[in-house]
Amino acid sequence: MNSFMQLAALDFIVCTAADVFAMTDSGSQFSSLVSGFRVYFGGGKMATIRPNKRRLADIFVKNNTIDWRTFEQRVRKAVRQTKRVFSRPVGRSVYRYPRCKECMCNT
Repeated sequence: MNSFMQLAALDFIVCTAADVFAMTDSGSQFSSLVSGFRVYFGGGKMATIRPNKRRLADIFVKNNTIDWRTFEQRVRKAVRQTKRVFSRPVGRSVYRYPRCKECMCNT
C-alpha cells in the first residue's frame, strides 16, 4: 500500500481520537473531515479549536522571546475570546458542518 495513504490514515485516526483538535488550515478537506467527524460522532464533547490566525500571529511576532507560561496564557485568552458556536450554513460542506444523527437522512 502507498505510504502516503497509510500516513494520511494514521493522521486521521490520531486527530479524530485526540482530546482536542486545533484546525490550522480551515480551507483544507482534511481539517473539514476531521472536525465534522468529531462533531457528528463526538456528540459535542470533542473539542475542536478554530484559532484566530491574526491573533496567534500577533503573539508570535510581538513576542519572539516569550516564556512558555505567558505564551500559554495569551493563546488561551485568544481562543476564549474567539470561541463561538458553529452551525452549518445552508449550502456549506456537510463534512465540516454535519447535521445531527437524527435528521441526517431526512435532508
